Amino acid sequence: MDYLKFKEEQAIARARIKELEELEKKEEENPFLETLNSFKEFGDGFMNGLEERIDKATNSWYDFGNYMTLGAFDGVNSFADGLDERADVATNSTYDFIFTREKTPSSIA
Repeated sequence: MDYLKFKEEQAIARARIKELEELEKKEEENPFLETLNSFKEFGDGFMNGLEERIDKATNSWYDFGNYMTLGAFDGVNSFADGLDERADVATNSTYDFIFTREKTPSSIA
């Protein structure tokens, strides 16, 4: 009985492995198509950012400047926030001095 059960489980496992291998082959794309998809994703993200800035452009002078500079104001603020985060933990360890950690409830002051 044990041998037959083992053979059945082995056949199921081999069938599952074959299915997974077929899925991996399907996921592998032509490198040219992968590059095109990457450019499409980049373009979609850029256009979404533009649309968001256009919607906010008339809310304030800051938002208008952000719209006119394609997000430079937000980029400077994000850069400054990153510097502040590094400064807060810079002396905790050598790793923290060089790299930043993701914000967790314990690291938010």
